[in-house]
Amino acid sequence: MLRNRMILLTLLLVLCCAGYLFTGIRGSWAFALEFRGLKLAALLLVGATQAVAAMMFQTITGNRILTPSIMGFDALYVLLLSGMVFFLGAQVYQQIDARLMMAGNAVLLSGAAVALFGAVLRKGRNDLMRMVLM
Repeated sequence: MLRNRMILLTLLLVLCCAGYLFTGIRGSWAFALEFRGLKLAALLLVGATQAVAAMMFQTITGNRILTPSIMGFDALYVLLLSGMVFFLGAQVYQQIDARLMMAGNAVLLSGAAVALFGAVLRKGRNDLMRMVLM
């Protein structure tokens, strides 16, 4: 039963990808397929990493509902990026190298998450449910 479901979902994914790639193309097919192909690859990569992150989170916490989004990590990321734009200015922010920005964002997000949730867990005597509620 599970195998049949996975095969059906895979076929549905392939069908949706093909629909995205080949529907409504006006103009150069080569340009459209290359442009859409890169976007599709990025979408599939983000979807896969989001799924892995959710599964890891659920496994670590032992909670099947908990995801990074529910914990507020996406809002924390937006807050940090907004703060960077505010304090650095839009001109400086745009001139920072993308690799350096990615590394800096990862360090800032990890540090903020450890500081925020570490303080909550320390005061709550490692109570995961208190952290989820906060």
